[in-house]
Order: sequence, then C-alpha cells, then structure tokens
Amino acid sequence: MEQVVSTEAVAAFARDGVVCVRQVLRAEEVAAAAAAIDAVLASPGPLAQVASGADDPGVFVEDFCRWQEILQIERLARQSRVPAVAAAPGCCPVRS
Repeated sequence: MEQVVSTEAVAAFARDGVVCVRQVLRAEEVAAAAAAIDAVLASPGPLAQVASGADDPGVFVEDFCRWQEILQIERLARQSRVPAVAAAPGCCPVRS
C-alpha cells in the first residue's frame, strides 16, 4: 500500500490529535463525495441524526451505514486513498 501520510503528519497526529492530510482525493473523487453528501441530505436514512443545535450557524447531520446503498461512498471507502490514510501507522489507534 502506498504511503499517503508522511511520518511528520503521523507525529503531528500523535501530538495534537488532529492533522490535515491534503490531496488525498482526486478531483473526480471529491465530486463523487459531494454527490454522495447531496444524496444523503436529500434522502436521510433510518439512522440519520441531526447533531447540531437550533442556534448553530449550520447543520451537522450524521447518517450511518449509507455505503451499502450509495455507491459513491462505497467506492471512496474501498477504492480511493482514504483507507491508506486510516491505515497509516499510529493514525487511528484502537482503544480497548
């Protein structure tokens, strides 16, 4: 698997708990992600939840398990470089 996340980014994540990894997705993958988001917002699934408050400046919606019905999400999860980011050493620690 190609290295998508630099060792510096992994160290920053370990230190700060957050890191910005740029240019992971190609332009067509960004467009697919935007289409998937539009599809989720247009037709929320049975597990959808609004996680923002009435006074928030925007709306934050969580919708779970939609990859099974929205092809763009499955493709991003399986065929883009997103899995390589998640698999970066130390990037996503598992807690027990």
